[in-house]
Amino acid sequence: MAGDRPGRRGGQAARDRRPADDGAQAEPAVARALPHLHGHAGRGDGRDQRAAPDGSRRLPRRPRGLLALEGRVVRVSFWGVRGSVPVADRAALGYGGNTSCVAVRLRDGSRLVLDAGTGIRDLGLALAGVRDEIHILLTHLHLDHIMGLLFFAPLFDPQSRVTVWGPPDPSVGLRRRLARYLSAPLSPIEIRELPAQMEFRMVPSESFRLGSAEIEAALVNHRGPTLGYRVTDGDAVLAYIPDHEPALGQNLERDAPEWISGWALACTASLLIHDAQYTAEEYEGTRGWGHSTVHDALAFARRVEAERVALFHHDPTHDDARLDAIAAEAAQAWSARAGDASAVFVSRERDVLEL
Repeated sequence: MAGDRPGRRGGQAARDRRPADDGAQAEPAVARALPHLHGHAGRGDGRDQRAAPDGSRRLPRRPRGLLALEGRVVRVSFWGVRGSVPVADRAALGYGGNTSCVAVRLRDGSRLVLDAGTGIRDLGLALAGVRDEIHILLTHLHLDHIMGLLFFAPLFDPQSRVTVWGPPDPSVGLRRRLARYLSAPLSPIEIRELPAQMEFRMVPSESFRLGSAEIEAALVNHRGPTLGYRVTDGDAVLAYIPDHEPALGQNLERDAPEWISGWALACTASLLIHDAQYTAEEYEGTRGWGHSTVHDALAFARRVEAERVALFHHDPTHDDARLDAIAAEAAQAWSARAGDASAVFVSRERDVLEL
């Protein structure tokens, strides 16, 4: 798992607000074969949605001459950005109501999926017919991060190859831990019945490679064994720490880096995706629950010198208007202390970024 490191700067992240089909040519046959699980797919039905209006805003795009490996990039797609529980409120549709799921397409084409909240359902429909090996990296096993797993269409395809990675436990394997939730009486389908070619692996303590990327993981401040991930592919560095309370018992401005949870994972990341569930007022009643305020997320991002910051794991009570206000406040706070206001933003379902 990640240790201390000297500062390292990745490339500038470009935020491209087009529909996040993850580059897949979707075939809806798998979805049709699973009506009891998937129903109608709506906007995530696997059809090509590139022409759909999205009212997009964009971050500055990197000059193509700076992109490594003949112009290929690391592509990050947001499929679920909520925390705790999915939201079906009309007033929250702008940012989306699915729980944590982020897809990463590496420069060599390898596919990673960070967490398996309800957002993984639409991702699976978009990937129908894709035969690439898929690696799902779970940060922890709280329900909002695994509840979409049995709705992930590739798991019902015998030709799919899926490896699920999760936090280590010396006494119980990952498959058995997941089966506690994904089995009767809580689920009509059990893991052992899934036809895909599946492996379950515990994340090792040392760094490891998946495709063209080096993966590092470390335990972070959250209830239960919880990991954060650092994905390094060339000069692109993604830090994913969706459930994290870095300020618990710490002073993010003054304490030495080695005392700050998650510092080594996020140091000089091109993009930091970080928990920002609570406002300062809400945090008064939730301190110690394992989540961050917007203020502390920005303080952590400044301390690790992240290039871009995606505020993530939105509270289910925060509708679009509230998140718009948080976005404006965060941009103002960031520009006052760290520079470019466009470097910080509130993550939104179907956002796509290139590193």
